[in-house]
Amino acid sequence: MLLKTLLPLLLTLPALLASPQYKKPTPQPPAGFVYPKGRELFLDGKKWYFAGTNTYYLYYAEREDVDALFADAKKLGLKVVRTWLFSDGVGDEKLNEKGEIIWFQRMNTTTKQIEYNDNVDSGIGRFDYVIASAKKHGIKVLPVFTNNWRNFGGIDWYVGAFNQTGHQVGYHSDFYQYEPIKAAYKKYVSWILNRTNTITKTKYKDDPTIFGWELVNEPRCKGDGTPWSTPNPAVCSGTSKVIVNWVDEMSTHLKSLSKHHLVLVGDEGYFNRPSGPSYNYCWSDLWDGSSGSDFEAFLKLPNIDVGTFHSYFDDAWVQDDYQYYNQNKFPGADLDPYFSNNTLTWIREHDAAGKKIGKPVILEEIGVPYLVGYSGYNFGFDERRVNDMPKFNDAVYKSGLAGSLYWQLNSKWKSSPTGWYQGVDSHSVFINSPEIDIVITNHAKKMASKNK
Repeated sequence: MLLKTLLPLLLTLPALLASPQYKKPTPQPPAGFVYPKGRELFLDGKKWYFAGTNTYYLYYAEREDVDALFADAKKLGLKVVRTWLFSDGVGDEKLNEKGEIIWFQRMNTTTKQIEYNDNVDSGIGRFDYVIASAKKHGIKVLPVFTNNWRNFGGIDWYVGAFNQTGHQVGYHSDFYQYEPIKAAYKKYVSWILNRTNTITKTKYKDDPTIFGWELVNEPRCKGDGTPWSTPNPAVCSGTSKVIVNWVDEMSTHLKSLSKHHLVLVGDEGYFNRPSGPSYNYCWSDLWDGSSGSDFEAFLKLPNIDVGTFHSYFDDAWVQDDYQYYNQNKFPGADLDPYFSNNTLTWIREHDAAGKKIGKPVILEEIGVPYLVGYSGYNFGFDERRVNDMPKFNDAVYKSGLAGSLYWQLNSKWKSSPTGWYQGVDSHSVFINSPEIDIVITNHAKKMASKNK
């Protein structure tokens, strides 16, 4: 009788396993690795919601400055620090403590080959200490392999380096399509993942201090202000899959080398929805597909574990006439409804997309700039931050998003006249900023409370 009952089930099992709807359960990775389960992230079998920060400059910071940043992050309750893991070519390089140029890779114009720098003082070896310090402070690191923008090399460096060594490339979008450039990117990723940390003695690809790997910061079909920043109109449009195909290929490559780590895109979360919804006073590439980026298509890819999106409705994403309108219509610090409403809608839309697709999503860049008086560092109380960031943080907390990261936390900087890291932009915040609890600390506590 039992055999008769089970026989139909046994006969249908092969068909069930072959069904496109069937998904093989993801095995739990070794201890210390963050992993996805449905829309949530887990660590060692427990839910892991988090708050974090961006601090891009760690690879060229002195060791005591690296320690200071992670100590501040720990004190504030932050769990993840997103940072750059690229320094390409020359032209935007930083100097180390000895006055040497810091570079990770560069094109040798004589041999026409890319060279790598393993040095612990001037090369990729500097990142060994970043990982070691993060581990010591109980923080996880989210490294980014390259940049859509010209800072520190990035996509335009790849295109320019190959153009100047005889290759027929010149468009920003060639980065995503030209096979030798794609091979160079893969080789760079492989070089990093297979590196053994000189301090921890652990290969990067085996280190659970790494939260995950990010393919590129803010990929688009165009860059910003170099001879190689122009998109190829023949291949970049709202219907184009150029960047989606690149993300599919590179995420597959990365997963083959680092199977226990999360893989993320690093995109801004731009949609490919030609019919909207639109956002007041904003450029249409946020939603119409003209940027070449497609948040939902990225998230559906098999080797993308976590969706990413950014939020900058205060300046970078708004049309020029909005700036004039804002200054004249809303002269006060906290009277701009479009900034707030656009941001809250953006958060809801990405939360809904993550729910529909069934994967974790994080808001990995968000900040509110100083309205006035910013000069590289600022410890003045800012009215707009106090008004707006609690609303945004609360929206994240009440959503299904797995986490959020502020742009950006700065810390002590030994060589600075002020003793603090200067620059970046007016979104920066410091541990002794008077609004630090309202902007970061309170949110970190609330996100951690979701893990109980």
